[in-house]
Amino acid sequence: MKCNIISVLFTSFLVVSCAVRLTDNKKTVLKNELAEMVKIDQVAAGMPQGVYKEYTKEQWNNFKDSIFGYWFNIATNTRSFKRKCWQQWTKKLKR
Repeated sequence: MKCNIISVLFTSFLVVSCAVRLTDNKKTVLKNELAEMVKIDQVAAGMPQGVYKEYTKEQWNNFKDSIFGYWFNIATNTRSFKRKCWQQWTKKLKR
Protein backbone atom coordinates (compact mmCIF):
# COMPACT_ATOMS: atom_id res chain seq x y z
CA MET A 1 0.00 0.00 0.00
CA LYS A 2 2.78 2.39 0.94
CA CYS A 3 4.54 1.60 -2.33
CA ASN A 4 1.39 2.45 -4.31
CA ILE A 5 1.07 5.83 -2.62
CA ILE A 6 4.70 6.62 -3.31
CA SER A 7 4.27 5.55 -6.94
CA VAL A 8 1.24 7.82 -7.38
CA LEU A 9 3.01 10.75 -5.76
CA PHE A 10 6.12 10.16 -7.84
CA THR A 11 4.13 9.97 -11.09
CA SER A 12 2.14 13.09 -10.18
CA PHE A 13 5.32 14.99 -9.42
CA LEU A 14 6.87 13.91 -12.69
CA VAL A 15 3.84 15.01 -14.71
CA VAL A 16 3.60 18.38 -12.95
CA SER A 17 7.32 19.10 -13.20
CA CYS A 18 7.28 18.51 -16.97
CA ALA A 19 4.07 20.45 -17.62
CA VAL A 20 4.15 23.44 -19.94
CA ARG A 21 2.41 26.60 -18.74
CA LEU A 22 0.28 28.27 -21.41
CA THR A 23 -1.15 31.77 -21.42
CA ASP A 24 -4.81 32.26 -22.37
CA ASN A 25 -3.75 33.66 -25.75
CA LYS A 26 -1.57 30.63 -26.49
CA LYS A 27 -4.39 28.31 -25.42
CA THR A 28 -6.78 30.02 -27.86
CA VAL A 29 -4.28 29.81 -30.71
CA LEU A 30 -3.64 26.14 -29.92
CA LYS A 31 -7.38 25.35 -29.85
CA ASN A 32 -7.85 27.00 -33.25
CA GLU A 33 -4.88 25.15 -34.75
CA LEU A 34 -6.14 21.82 -33.41
CA ALA A 35 -9.65 22.48 -34.77
CA GLU A 36 -8.16 23.18 -38.21
CA MET A 37 -5.99 20.07 -37.99
CA VAL A 38 -9.05 17.94 -37.24
CA LYS A 39 -10.75 19.24 -40.41
CA ILE A 40 -7.71 18.48 -42.56
CA ASP A 41 -7.26 15.07 -40.93
CA GLN A 42 -10.87 14.19 -41.76
CA VAL A 43 -10.33 15.22 -45.38
CA ALA A 44 -7.26 12.99 -45.62
CA ALA A 45 -9.11 10.07 -44.04
CA GLY A 46 -11.89 10.14 -46.64
CA MET A 47 -12.24 10.32 -50.39
CA PRO A 48 -10.89 13.37 -52.27
CA GLN A 49 -13.45 16.18 -52.26
CA GLY A 50 -13.52 19.91 -52.89
CA VAL A 51 -10.20 21.25 -54.17
CA TYR A 52 -8.67 17.82 -53.59
CA LYS A 53 -10.89 16.24 -56.29
CA GLU A 54 -8.56 17.69 -58.90
CA TYR A 55 -5.52 15.93 -57.42
CA THR A 56 -4.00 13.03 -59.29
CA LYS A 57 -3.79 9.74 -57.42
CA GLU A 58 -0.10 10.42 -56.70
CA GLN A 59 -0.81 13.94 -55.41
CA TRP A 60 -3.64 12.62 -53.23
CA ASN A 61 -1.42 9.89 -51.75
CA ASN A 62 1.36 12.41 -51.09
CA PHE A 63 -1.14 14.68 -49.34
CA LYS A 64 -2.41 11.82 -47.16
CA ASP A 65 1.14 10.70 -46.37
CA SER A 66 2.08 14.22 -45.29
CA ILE A 67 -0.92 14.43 -42.94
CA PHE A 68 -0.53 11.00 -41.37
CA GLY A 69 3.26 11.38 -41.25
CA TYR A 70 2.77 14.59 -39.29
CA TRP A 71 0.69 12.76 -36.66
CA PHE A 72 3.29 9.99 -36.48
CA ASN A 73 6.02 12.58 -35.84
CA ILE A 74 3.97 14.18 -33.07
CA ALA A 75 3.49 10.81 -31.38
CA THR A 76 7.20 10.01 -31.70
CA ASN A 77 8.24 13.42 -30.38
CA THR A 78 5.85 13.11 -27.43
CA ARG A 79 7.42 9.82 -26.40
CA SER A 80 10.86 11.36 -26.87
CA PHE A 81 9.88 14.38 -24.75
CA LYS A 82 8.65 12.14 -21.93
CA ARG A 83 11.88 10.14 -22.08
CA LYS A 84 14.02 13.33 -21.91
CA CYS A 85 11.92 14.62 -19.04
CA TRP A 86 12.42 11.38 -17.16
CA GLN A 87 16.18 11.47 -17.80
CA GLN A 88 16.46 15.05 -16.55
CA TRP A 89 14.47 14.25 -13.45
CA THR A 90 16.54 11.18 -12.59
CA LYS A 91 19.74 13.22 -13.05
CA LYS A 92 18.43 15.70 -10.47
CA LEU A 93 17.78 12.83 -8.06
CA LYS A 94 21.35 11.54 -8.41
CA ARG A 95 22.86 14.91 -7.41
